[in-house]
Parts: sequence; structure tokens; C-alpha cells
Amino acid sequence: MKEDLFKDFPKEREEGLKKLYRYSAFDVMFYRSNLWTHAHRVSWLTEDITPVALKYFKKFDGEKARILALVHDDAELITGDIQSRAKARASKKDKLKWERSEARAIKELSSRYPKYVGSYRYGELLTEALEKSTPESWVVTFADKLDAYCEGLHEVFAGNFSLLQCILFYPRMLGFLDRKFPKLTPFLYDRTSPLVDVERYLHVPLIKSKRYAHAGKPHTKKTITLSSTSPFYDRWRALVIKHWGEEGIKTLIDQKEFLSR
Repeated sequence: MKEDLFKDFPKEREEGLKKLYRYSAFDVMFYRSNLWTHAHRVSWLTEDITPVALKYFKKFDGEKARILALVHDDAELITGDIQSRAKARASKKDKLKWERSEARAIKELSSRYPKYVGSYRYGELLTEALEKSTPESWVVTFADKLDAYCEGLHEVFAGNFSLLQCILFYPRMLGFLDRKFPKLTPFLYDRTSPLVDVERYLHVPLIKSKRYAHAGKPHTKKTITLSSTSPFYDRWRALVIKHWGEEGIKTLIDQKEFLSR
């Protein structure tokens, strides 16, 4: 890892994020990731789509967005992981309770850890991740949902059909972002990056079955380089390999959990 932004932070932060695993609502996930890995993937996605964001937000701070992505789930070190599906179904009362809990966690973390990450105030970044009131936080939210969508696709392509719920849920979540953040709409429908306007790939006139001949089986070094009909998923895999090399490949192919027979 070349990231040294957190060199002044105690080791407990990294260790804590590595202990928090995603998708607790699914009893089996072949390539289950933790919040440490997820945060890095979201930062790589954010960095990759920053040129698109700059087209629509002239003052967009790409470095701030990248670092925001790295800390966007830090509050869960105290609150624990709250599933996006649970948040989507929650009542206003429950959502408000979670927001207050996260605000308290941010206050505690801000007093526990260094004041700055790079040139940005750590507490302000966490608050921005909670309030989602800036273009940087909107783009990170998009990247966060996109990472979850790609995780689901990765599982289903390997034969874990439990995650079908995930790949039905996240396109809808991505589609709702223009209602939640209206100023983000032009960005969401830009077509200069494979990571944006992901629904356009639903309109492929002909899908050849041989593109998925390898599907339904665990991923290998070879299969994670084969193109699919979802260029955003292909780009997601490529970014993991680009930034983490062999370690990234391991996260994509080392199966940790198995279906019972």
C-alpha cells in the first residue's frame, strides 16, 4: 500500500475497519470484503470519475473527494455496519436515530484521532460524509453504491445467486440519486466514462452467451480479465488490480466462504 495519509493515526483505525465485514444480511458471500477494502475501492472509483465531475462542478476538489472516500464509513467503527437496504426501508424516525448516532460517533472519533488527513480536517470530512451537502460527497455516494453493485455482480458471476437481491437493488439506488441530488443529474448521465450512466448497458442489442461461458464458477486469474457486457464492472476489477496488484487479485479470486451442499 502506498497510502500514507493515515501514518499519524493509531493502528486501531485500520484494524477496526478490517474487522468490519460487509453484507451481514447474507449468510454466504464468496468474496466478502471489509470496510478497509471497500473504502479503498470507493476512493479508486472516485479518483477515476473525477474528470467527469470536473466537467460539471468547476470547483470540484478531486483530492478531497478521494480522501473523503477513504473515511466515509469511519463512523461505523463505533456504530457498526448499517446495511443500505435497511436504510432504504427505514422509517423517518429510524433514519433520524441513525443520523444522531453517527453524529455522536463522528464527535468521538474527531476527539480520538488526528485533526487532519492530508490538508483536510478529519472531523469535517466525516460530517460531510454524513450530511452529503457537497459535490464531493455526492460523487463519493455514487461511487459507494457503484462499488456495492459491482460486488454483487462479482458474486453472482461466480455462482452465488444469493446476491441477486443486491444486483436488483443497487441499480435502483443509483437511479434515485438524481432525485436526491438534482445538481448531480448531468454527471449521472455523462457517457465519457464506463463508470457513469451504467443503465445504458442494459440496451445492448445482442448479448452472446459465450461472454458468460465461464460464469457460475469461482473466479480465477484468467476470468477476472475477461470482458463482460458490463463495462463498469470490468473497470471496477481493473482498478482493483491496478492499485493493489497481486493483493487486489487475491481479493477478487480468493474464495472465503462456501455454499453448503
